[in-house]
Amino acid sequence: ATILAGDFMFARAAALAAETSNTRVASIFANTLMTICQGELRQMLSLYDWRGPRADYYARIYSKTASLFAAAAEAGAVLGQAPEERVQLLRSYGQHLGMAFQIMDDILDFVGDERQMGKPVGSDLRQGIATLPVYHYLQSGGDAALVEAALGRGLQDGASRAQAVNELVAAVVSSPAIEACREEARGFVREAARDVSPLADGCYGRALLELADFVVERET
Repeated sequence: ATILAGDFMFARAAALAAETSNTRVASIFANTLMTICQGELRQMLSLYDWRGPRADYYARIYSKTASLFAAAAEAGAVLGQAPEERVQLLRSYGQHLGMAFQIMDDILDFVGDERQMGKPVGSDLRQGIATLPVYHYLQSGGDAALVEAALGRGLQDGASRAQAVNELVAAVVSSPAIEACREEARGFVREAARDVSPLADGCYGRALLELADFVVERET
């Protein structure tokens, strides 16, 4: 059912893009869809592989999330007949906003309220996905053996891996990793704010700034 819902949403988005009768918007949509699919494939190929460079993480979240934010911002500017320079600034805003959004999402996977999120903490870890908090945990001197037990490709029974995931969640939360991730998210939001600084005096610019602030303050 989830896959069908996703397929319907993509089909609906394609129909809406076509309704604009704007070839550039249609191209933005098509290219973004390809980028998202590439991100999903990249993630599938990196499951239970926590030793890859952090750059792979950023590439993955750009493909899966930030590219969609960038496309939405760019398409809106194109349809609003904004000057090309402003179109590019708004695309950059969307990209930075999307990066911050996904980092916050990865933080909430460790510290969020399970009832509000509708999923257990550590969901990404349980699926074999290494996210930014894990990288910062290791950078701060975290236990690599614990990360291997939770995210390694070695054969082990499900109960042992589940226990390791629970221990890793607790270890990451008690380390400096979460705050380091928040600071990265805030950094992307600052970049987004700089992107729309030429619009800051208008109501639309203020709304974009408020949206950026909300991204790093959200709890779900």
